Amino acid sequence: MRRLKIILLLVFISVQLFAQGAFQIPTIQQTTQIDLQWLKANGITAGTEQIIANPYMPNNYFIRDRFGNYGAYVFIPKFNFNVALGFSAVGRGSEAFGTITRADTLVLNSSASSSDDAYNDGRLTYNSETRYILDYTGSSRKVVLAATDTFSVRPTSDVSTYTISMVHPAFIVNGTEIDGFYVGKYEASIISNTGIVQTATTTYSGTSWDTSAEWITANKCATSRVNVEPQVSIDYDAAKAACDGMNTDGATVTTGKFHLISNAEWSAIALWTRYQTVTLSQTWPRGNNLYGVDADDKSCIFKIPSTNPYVQQLNGTARSLTGSGGYKTSHNREVNGIYDLNGNVWEWNQGLYVNEGKIYVAGNSNTSPRWGGNSIDAAEVNFYDTGVYYNWDGAATTFTFSASSRGTSMSGYTPDYKSQQFNLTNTNATDVLKLCGLTPINAAGDYGSDYYYVRNYSSRFPLRGGSWYSSADAGVFHLYLYNARSNVSYVVGLRVAFVKF
Repeated sequence: MRRLKIILLLVFISVQLFAQGAFQIPTIQQTTQIDLQWLKANGITAGTEQIIANPYMPNNYFIRDRFGNYGAYVFIPKFNFNVALGFSAVGRGSEAFGTITRADTLVLNSSASSSDDAYNDGRLTYNSETRYILDYTGSSRKVVLAATDTFSVRPTSDVSTYTISMVHPAFIVNGTEIDGFYVGKYEASIISNTGIVQTATTTYSGTSWDTSAEWITANKCATSRVNVEPQVSIDYDAAKAACDGMNTDGATVTTGKFHLISNAEWSAIALWTRYQTVTLSQTWPRGNNLYGVDADDKSCIFKIPSTNPYVQQLNGTARSLTGSGGYKTSHNREVNGIYDLNGNVWEWNQGLYVNEGKIYVAGNSNTSPRWGGNSIDAAEVNFYDTGVYYNWDGAATTFTFSASSRGTSMSGYTPDYKSQQFNLTNTNATDVLKLCGLTPINAAGDYGSDYYYVRNYSSRFPLRGGSWYSSADAGVFHLYLYNARSNVSYVVGLRVAFVKF
């Protein structure tokens, strides 16, 4: 009896201590808010580790910027994508067909339809299983091994032929293939060197914040945090500088590089999301696209800050706090996903621009790029020229793609852009455009009724995802190629990404 009383007393004391805060396990929100005190209490000394795995969420990490502040990131592992075969996980085990030496030349089957489809960073595959990176000689449809390479492959049903697939462009950075990239779990806010979130509506433009050195001097940079207002009123160059400003000033070598999310990275996430939705019958990620709620799911409600000066009343209000809509708004509809890719605020992407209708994307190297890639250090003059234009005939209800011209210039006010659902056409689109999320893989396929806006006049830089007023048009494939790089708007923000070298 006495032992029972002691046990009951211990239970009572434990309950009281738990209620007072002792023995508490951090909640998902607490750990994604990057509570540095919690990190320290669990053995992490500020500044000693740059990348820390979140113990409560798979593929989630805390990454430290140059000031020692930690942000929340989601890891997207490398995958292959073939426009005909779809996804291929990298590294799946299978039986080797045999070793092929550098003296061999392999003849590819018809899936390698052109030098644009099968490019210099292609891969031999069997049933979408990757075997080895290779070089492609162009229109001859032959693969010639590098001087010292050997590799194992598996054949198609005809043992003399092989299928070709490519690692997605997002995973080739500055000429090197990476295992994956990290993307901000939340839309970015701007913080000071002491970790204080700055006023979200402060205007930042390239005229005064156009280099990483100026951001370093000002002791401000971007971050990825939950439950804060996302930064808006920032132009393209300032958005890039805010992300570049998270890196060191040259005094310390880091294990990777922060940068503004690229179009290649965004498209990889979008294609993965579509794979889950269409192939695995999962629902598209929800978002704040109807003034504080989701247009397709009114039960998905977002938290609007009372200080928001741009509140508009309809079925809710305007810009919401990051991650406040819950797990339904993440790219995989799980708490470990990437939030707010659908709506809330438009997000600048780097690695893509349109000049007089012609499409340029970041290539797979910093200079003399081949095909598509994610070379975040490449200057715009070294982007890959796709050779493809957005083409409009001056009367059609949709634009198409052309290898020769932009057609009628959208330079006037009536109209000065064309809009259409993302899935309407991919006529004359190359595979690089499909993999970079610039055209549907299959026209008339399911892309969540997302919309596409294009202007083929002057230089245009990409915004992705839509905003809090885009309604059902918003989503992971929503692309807005209308704005000049200098555009500043209270509905335009940014997102950080990180690659580990």
